[in-house]
Amino acid sequence: MALSVVEEGIASSTTSGTTLTITIGENFNANWMPVAIATVDNSNTNGAAHSTFTCTDSKGNTWTRRASPLYDPGTASSGVEGAIFTTEQNAGVLTSSDTVTITVGTAATMRCASLAAVKSSTGKKVLFDGAGVGTGSNTLNPTVTTTSLASGTAVIIGTHVEWPAVAAADGGGWTEDITAFAIGTGATGLGQSAAHKITASSGTVTFNGVITSGTAQDCVLSWIAFVEQVFAGTLTANVGNVTAAGQSVGIRATRAIAVTGTNISVAGVSASLTANRRVIRPSADSIDGNWTTEIGGTDLYASIDETDAGDADYIQSPANPVNEACKVRLSNPALGSYAPQEPMVVAYRYAKSGAGAALDFRVRLMQGNTEIASWTETDIGTGWVTQQRTLTTGQFNSITDFTDLYLEFMGTLH
Repeated sequence: MALSVVEEGIASSTTSGTTLTITIGENFNANWMPVAIATVDNSNTNGAAHSTFTCTDSKGNTWTRRASPLYDPGTASSGVEGAIFTTEQNAGVLTSSDTVTITVGTAATMRCASLAAVKSSTGKKVLFDGAGVGTGSNTLNPTVTTTSLASGTAVIIGTHVEWPAVAAADGGGWTEDITAFAIGTGATGLGQSAAHKITASSGTVTFNGVITSGTAQDCVLSWIAFVEQVFAGTLTANVGNVTAAGQSVGIRATRAIAVTGTNISVAGVSASLTANRRVIRPSADSIDGNWTTEIGGTDLYASIDETDAGDADYIQSPANPVNEACKVRLSNPALGSYAPQEPMVVAYRYAKSGAGAALDFRVRLMQGNTEIASWTETDIGTGWVTQQRTLTTGQFNSITDFTDLYLEFMGTLH
């Protein structure tokens, strides 16, 4: 299964206000990417952009505005403004009982929005891969071209029109199955639609639209792209202790890897190589501490460096761990002339083996002896849990040497 795009909810209003709420159509998956596309009257003075244009949800997730399309012809009651937002679902996975709310700073009569889910294959995560806007104008044939994208990229085009009309695709293999809005009448109306496609080859992608009203209208197009991240390899860290009854209790954290996107520039020609992400795995022991392999050996990295997830080998702490840590070096990403690029993801899977004492498990990404990021799984259960942690921009930017990265694992009684 490749990436797919599915509409999850819509909302529109022709009554003056500053908010618009979307009801979600189904329960999301943690690996999917929610995408909100919105269009409003740019009703500020002389058609300027709204001072506030945000997206929130009932889970409290952080939404990032990825595209800010605006056509401002410099006169009142003219032009149109839009936005595309995404969230990593950092506070909680969205469900059909949640809502998504678009908010603008100045009351607008015409407002519409769509919510979509970019879905991934099982065990893979959807990653944001770029966004942009076209040049707004009064036209019958709006167009926009993306930056260079890899084959298999999901691209969504948003059309934002100051008229109850939309821009339908003029060829190009686009699928237009996200609800198109045509609300209000004439110059006081509003239109929005969205089309998507999965690229079949690498390169730029162009959307050529035709305004369905048959006459030129104030409009602007936006685009956003997504790729699918494969989490390959297994790291099993069994942080164990022994109960009075002799039962083993521990943590098995399957695979911890770091992933970074890359791009390359040659003589001013930029080619996005985001599908060619580097996957770096444990490549050497740094500190064994009291940890051992599944057979009691000391070559920890060799038990946790496989390409495909497998639980036959792993590493384990001593019994009754109290701040018991080990540290493994990650492989050289061999970036060459590539420049590291967000997002960077650390993934691991863990479970407590057996019942008994409560255990905490901490994972730290280190550059040398400096902490880049840290995550603690508290009072873990016996069922396997796969965790995928995306570095913040601040954490990513704090890495100065991608050849000097380590993962530290610590198990301790809760």
